[in-house]
Amino acid sequence: HHITMANQTALAGHVQVDDYANLAGYTLVHQFCTIGQHVMTGINSVITKDVPAFIKIAGNPARACGINSIGIKRHGFSETVLVRLKQAYQIVYRNGLTTEEALKELELIAKDCVAVSEFAVAIQQARRGILR
Repeated sequence: HHITMANQTALAGHVQVDDYANLAGYTLVHQFCTIGQHVMTGINSVITKDVPAFIKIAGNPARACGINSIGIKRHGFSETVLVRLKQAYQIVYRNGLTTEEALKELELIAKDCVAVSEFAVAIQQARRGILR
C-alpha cells in the first residue's frame, strides 16, 4: 500500500497504517493506533493517539505540525485540494474548537472535496482520540 517505514520504526500490536504513510526513523507507535493516509512523521516521533489523514507530525510526544503538503503534491493532488486541507487543518488544530465543533465546521467544506471528507472521517473513526 505504498507505505514507507525507515530504520528502527516500531509498531505495537494492532496498529493500522493507511496508504502512502511515511514513517521516519525511530518512530514509535502505541498499540491500537491508526496512522492515516498520506501522513508524514518526523524522526523520533512517539505516537500515542490516532493521526488523521494528510497530517505531518513530530516530537516526543508527537504533535501535529501542519499538513503534509509536499507528500500531497507528490501524489498529484491539486492546489485547490491542498488549500482545502489547510483550511480543514486550521479548523481542527488552530481554532480552539472541540472535536465535535470542528467536525461540524468541516462538513461545510467537505461537501465538494473528497480529501477533506477523508480527513473528517479519520477524525470521526479515531479509536484512541487524535493527536492535537
